[in-house]
Amino acid sequence: MTETFDAKEYLQQGNWRDMKLGLRRMGVLLRNLGNPEQKMKFVHVAGTNGKGSTCAFISSILQEAGYKTGLFTSPYVFEFNERIQINGSNIPDSDLERLALQVKDKADFMPDPPSAFELITAVALLYFLEQDCDIAVLEVGLGGRLDSTNVVIPEVSVITPISLDHTHVLGDTIAKIAAEKAGILKTDVPLVCNIPDYAAARVVLGRAAGMGISTTTVNLMNVNSRMAEGVRTFGYDEFQNVPLKMMGSYQPQNAALAVEAAKALRLRGWKITDRDIYQGIAHATWPGRFQVVSRDPLIIVDGGHNAQGAQVLAQSLKDVVGTGKVTFVMSVMADKDYPAMISAVGGLASSFHLSCLPENERALPASDLAQAVVDQGISAQAYPTLDQAVAGALEAMAVEGSSALCCFGSLYAIGQIRDALEKAGCLSE
Repeated sequence: MTETFDAKEYLQQGNWRDMKLGLRRMGVLLRNLGNPEQKMKFVHVAGTNGKGSTCAFISSILQEAGYKTGLFTSPYVFEFNERIQINGSNIPDSDLERLALQVKDKADFMPDPPSAFELITAVALLYFLEQDCDIAVLEVGLGGRLDSTNVVIPEVSVITPISLDHTHVLGDTIAKIAAEKAGILKTDVPLVCNIPDYAAARVVLGRAAGMGISTTTVNLMNVNSRMAEGVRTFGYDEFQNVPLKMMGSYQPQNAALAVEAAKALRLRGWKITDRDIYQGIAHATWPGRFQVVSRDPLIIVDGGHNAQGAQVLAQSLKDVVGTGKVTFVMSVMADKDYPAMISAVGGLASSFHLSCLPENERALPASDLAQAVVDQGISAQAYPTLDQAVAGALEAMAVEGSSALCCFGSLYAIGQIRDALEKAGCLSE
């Protein structure tokens, strides 16, 4: 009897602690597959925060310009297939299975087996090639220098803000992490970046200068934004009063970075008009990034999963609720700096409602997270499931008179949180 092949299980195999960075395996695998990465055009995006949103903005601009655009991101929010998209449509299960088998056929004969991320990267490259994409936007999975996406020679390299994250792999200082991100730079490929941290910028810009790379940095003085009647508008240089569907306070910077990336592509010969840029920014969406899922009551879902992400989440919440209080639902990975995340939003909190992510070995137990909240003098309640945490938070929100409910802490929880909100009848957008 033939065993059924499960493509999604195959492409998510392995233990996260067995993460294997390096380009040698990826090089061997792609050679065995005919080097699809050498037959396509790319935009390559690295950084710590804002990578996914920036990729979404750039992809949207390219689509507005009429280009068939691939998009490769991680992690997924609702279903695995969303990691590989063309013009906003997820890869179908049939294509995912067929191409996963094609990759497996080559990977099975490699003495040093590829990691799960290397396998899914190979599937994405094959899919984009066979579907005749004009260009693909690739988000780095981890770091940059040794990430499996770093086999490509892009049209433009993009680096978003850099902060401490994945320190057990990338290094324990901003400078070390920035050096890993700068590893995506290629000779004769322009760099577009937004790196507010001085130590990180010094490393990246120093590397670029040493390689003689043309570099454009977002001029943050020219970025403007305002909230009015629940709508955020964005302005940067000649692009003003652009309505954003992505409402986080950090999104204008990501949008400005995408504008500069589009201008860099124009200089490389890509036909992108000012209208394409305006419409691409206005139409771009990205799930789970300060996403308003209900307005009455006000409920916000955000994938902020590190200290910097929590800091910008706090600023976004202040923009929306002013001096009001917020009831939080939180679950988090154990390897994150969760005390700093709690501290970042703690001044806005009326209470925290906490759960452990199910079936995820990296997840921090809810009781440990609750103790970390209580240690900071904030009311906390731990629950066995996310459904119960959401239900408890909704009850507390009414009692406490909170201005908003905010669910955050991990992108891996977004899908389950939305399911819980839908069960509670609180999902209206």
